[in-house]
Amino acid sequence: MLKREKLTGKSGPVWVMLGFLLTLSLAGSCSKEDTKEEVVIPDIALNKSELTLEKGKTERLIASFTPAETPDKGHVWTSSTPGVAMVDETGMVTAVKPGEAVVTATALTGKKTATCKVTVVDKIVRVAGVSIKPTVATMVVGDDLALEATVAPENATNKVVAWSSSDSKMASVDATGKVTAIAEGKITIKATTDDGDKTASCQITIVHRGVEISKPEVSDITSISALVEGTVKPSGVKVTEVGICYSTSQSPTVNDKKVVLSGEDISYTLTKLEANTTYYVRIYAVVDGAAKYGDQAMFTTEVAVEISVPQISSISSSSAQVSGTITTYGLQMEEAGICYSTSSMPTVDATKVVLSGNEIAYTLNELTPETVYYVRIYAKLDGKYYYGDQGTFTTSGIIKTHFEATDIYEDRVMFTSAAPSGVTKVDVCYGTSPHPKITDNITTASVGNDGKLNLSLTGLSKGTTYYLRAYSRVGSKIEYYDDEVSVQTVGGEEFFVKVNITHLDGYLNLWVVCVINIDGTYLVEIDGDESAVFKKDVDYVKSLYIEDGTSTFNYRQKPNDIGNGYYYMSQATLVFTNIDSGVRYYYTIPYRRVNVFDYI
Repeated sequence: MLKREKLTGKSGPVWVMLGFLLTLSLAGSCSKEDTKEEVVIPDIALNKSELTLEKGKTERLIASFTPAETPDKGHVWTSSTPGVAMVDETGMVTAVKPGEAVVTATALTGKKTATCKVTVVDKIVRVAGVSIKPTVATMVVGDDLALEATVAPENATNKVVAWSSSDSKMASVDATGKVTAIAEGKITIKATTDDGDKTASCQITIVHRGVEISKPEVSDITSISALVEGTVKPSGVKVTEVGICYSTSQSPTVNDKKVVLSGEDISYTLTKLEANTTYYVRIYAVVDGAAKYGDQAMFTTEVAVEISVPQISSISSSSAQVSGTITTYGLQMEEAGICYSTSSMPTVDATKVVLSGNEIAYTLNELTPETVYYVRIYAKLDGKYYYGDQGTFTTSGIIKTHFEATDIYEDRVMFTSAAPSGVTKVDVCYGTSPHPKITDNITTASVGNDGKLNLSLTGLSKGTTYYLRAYSRVGSKIEYYDDEVSVQTVGGEEFFVKVNITHLDGYLNLWVVCVINIDGTYLVEIDGDESAVFKKDVDYVKSLYIEDGTSTFNYRQKPNDIGNGYYYMSQATLVFTNIDSGVRYYYTIPYRRVNVFDYI
């Protein structure tokens, strides 16, 4: 313990001197504290976090500092695996051999680091394009949607994509393609490839949670019926019932007459209505036990007469048969018939044919070829004319067709052509010489579900050119049409495939070298053998592209063991699709019995 001594005459100066020295010390200490500079440790970053290089290629990485005015920007470069990727003192990366390495830039001040993952490959496969699934979507505010981006080709080296939103306040998207709906509206989500800046987009409509019910559209109104159509669009809620309610009083509810339906698209014909009566109709939906209604529509039924849409058949260049019915529900009909014209919605003031009875059947004659006609059935009751719905037809003239081959085999060819108006089938003759006649071969092209004329020629010879043209017969007279086309079956000079078995690999797979002479670019695919693949470079693929001239590619198939060193290759088909025309060629690799000792 220090003792407090009494100051004497001798000790006083000592204390004064100690106080003076202490003051100087404190002053010096404050001065150093005030003048000491704060050292800022900068952040360092690289211009790329990932880099893919072909073996032997180089690319320079660039380092940047934050803050930008950092006085000391010195840094050093290192590679985790120099045997894969080397880096020099300037950041130049050299690809040595296939593999992965991490290149690191270390700041001299503060020793902070930034890295780039370097992948070295034998050959870079560039990105050709990108697609998104789905391309159109509807979302509810608060919900998420996972978008999927597919980079082509499948074996592209760099499949990295960046996602962006046209309005991040309306919807956000993360690095995986997950979209989060924030506010109502329409936005575009875009995926952009790191390689080549290829883009694809998805159009998204964002709605609030609830149910949107349309105002009904009422059509096909007769004296006893009316067609009601509309939509019910739920957004994030469960609809337990939808339907139509109607009444002769305004604002009908489910307590009035109703029809229970299903689905989002509403379409129903109300029947057993009263003639000449005004009805009110609404579409409804039940959500959480409560009925919600769309806007109201109003319609008035016709008087008690129902006239059918005219059925038109046997159309020729100068005539057409018209048939239909008139129902008056007991009222006396003063006149009935058919009115027709080359103008829409004909009336009795145009050309008319007066008939009798409720069943209408009449053949219109002296019509103009290749002309559009409009026809309606009419009835006169109590001095007023009533008309049914309009029918239309076009008289025939010279049938114009142009058949295009879509699928070509060794022994058959498929064709298609646009169908002229009113034509459901066309007769065709074909042969191996130009200008075929009906004495060669004949068949018929018929309109399919796609609305086009479809034709299949079978029993053909491979590698042979066939000619075909349409014809018509009026009585005993044959008229051939000018549009003649030709096509060569697979196996000829135009499309020839040569297949040679080369060897049997260690996994008991037979390798086949295919040589093909073509013009154009084709997509080649395998049909009929799930185990078969093509070899492209070092990859095995289910499809590939080949170009003009003579192309050679390897096809692998696993044969079936039949004993004693013999195997057989099952039948498979190579499908070649012309990228420009879309025409598909089919070459069948037939069943083959092979001795494996010949190929090992």
